[in-house]
Amino acid sequence: MIHQPPIDKLVDIVGNRYTLATLAAKRARQILESDQLKEDPSIKPISVAAEEIYEGKLSFTND
Repeated sequence: MIHQPPIDKLVDIVGNRYTLATLAAKRARQILESDQLKEDPSIKPISVAAEEIYEGKLSFTND
């Protein structure tokens, strides 16, 4: 479960819970496929994705 950043703030950023779940899952899959986990195996991809969303590092379109 994600504790930081709070889910409510992430939902405010992306618009709704479905978009948040989809965006975080897609980014977490990308992280799993990258070399980022080889550097630090304790990294949780979904937590990294949530932090990136919160910090504005991910962009998305809401069609």
